[in-house]
Amino acid sequence: MILTAFRVVHYSLWMIHSTLAGLFAAVVRLGIGSLPTGMTWTQVIGIGLLAGSGFIVSLFIAGLAFEDGALVSDAKIGIFIGSVVAGLAGYAFLRTAGGAR
Repeated sequence: MILTAFRVVHYSLWMIHSTLAGLFAAVVRLGIGSLPTGMTWTQVIGIGLLAGSGFIVSLFIAGLAFEDGALVSDAKIGIFIGSVVAGLAGYAFLRTAGGAR
């Protein structure tokens, strides 16, 4: 039971962290693009949080990666929780961040 809970939390945190870190690293560290006029870095971070709410591909990959039904189930629960938390965090962050509206 504890191992299952750990896996669910791990998948949830990965959904939130990986997209935010990936977007931030691609834009800032690698210098791939520049911000559109009027957009702030705070809004970029908020959009990165919202990007964590996408879970269709994660569900597909989890189904391919695990053969054990319990692991697939844990992954699905973690992905769902992570998506909901990322969406709510992105909304709250952008709502409270202010900036141009």
